[in-house]
Amino acid sequence: MANASIYTLEDPGSGGVRYVGWTSRSLLERFCEHLSEARRGGRYHRACWIRLLLSNDSEPTIRLRAIVPIADGPEAERLLIRGFRREGFRLVNTTDGGEGTRGYKYTEEDRRRMSLAHAGKKLGPMSEKARAAHSRSMMGKKKSEEHCAKMSIAQIGKKRTPETKAKMSARQKGRKLSPEWRANISAGHQRRNAARRAGVLIV
Repeated sequence: MANASIYTLEDPGSGGVRYVGWTSRSLLERFCEHLSEARRGGRYHRACWIRLLLSNDSEPTIRLRAIVPIADGPEAERLLIRGFRREGFRLVNTTDGGEGTRGYKYTEEDRRRMSLAHAGKKLGPMSEKARAAHSRSMMGKKKSEEHCAKMSIAQIGKKRTPETKAKMSARQKGRKLSPEWRANISAGHQRRNAARRAGVLIV
């Protein structure tokens, strides 16, 4: 039976609990999602709080509280939220827990505010700690063939700017490809050439 992790996000300075959540995935994946949502300009209390920490070159601390059967995840979250609130912790959870925010429909006013908040916004660079955590969470993951095909199609007809080309060139300078990587590139070229000779279009 699949399990769920009940976790808390805590203030890195005081150690006080600020958020209670549950997930069926790894804590690292969920943590990176929280950071990503905050950087994208999420307007929930949780995202605003995390964004404030990030602006001060800090991050929340995530702590595993319990592992329960996935069916018990919502109720375990509710009980923990109730308990921490009873103890006086200022949680940024917008609900009493259990149901999350799935199905929430934004009003036109919500959409207008989010649009204004994103206008002209550029995301700042990730901290080294966050970059390493994101890298670990993505390591070993393979994109589906459908996903790769969509990415390939989306790039058709796009022209790179001189600035983009210069940056790509700078990143590649002095970079040495491993024998395995060279073999993969060679095999890919051979497949494309064979497909072209057979009259098959590969995107």
